[in-house]
Amino acid sequence: MSSNLNNSSCGSVDHTIERLLKDYVKALATIPAQHVSTFWGHIKQVTDLFAPTAFGLKSGDCDYVVWLNESLKYIYPVDYMKDTYQANKPFGEPVFVQALRNVFFNSARSFANLLLPRGEGLPAPMVALVISNAIALLNLDDMDEA
Repeated sequence: MSSNLNNSSCGSVDHTIERLLKDYVKALATIPAQHVSTFWGHIKQVTDLFAPTAFGLKSGDCDYVVWLNESLKYIYPVDYMKDTYQANKPFGEPVFVQALRNVFFNSARSFANLLLPRGEGLPAPMVALVISNAIALLNLDDMDEA
């Protein structure tokens, strides 16, 4: 009879541990989601400051914004007046470098300085966060003026 008690109490303990682990895993999973949201907001602040100046955007520059969006020209250093862009230098616009530095490399204890190995390239998701914010800004500017 004591073995039946042990089995039933062990089942109860196992169920409790399983429930606690599920709660713990769920709580841990929300942390990265919160960090991505925080990074996104911070990157948006930075690109909102840098992008208009870097691209030389002024109110009512609909044609320029459309031109930048053609063939993804916004990822290259551009000269709108000469209708040229440097196709061999993707992401060479200073806005991308400035935003990456400001968001991810702003101090010795910053996220990237602590987690990225020295001499390695930047992870694609990190670059994608910055670029998608700059692109969103260009597209919103275009839509506001249309």
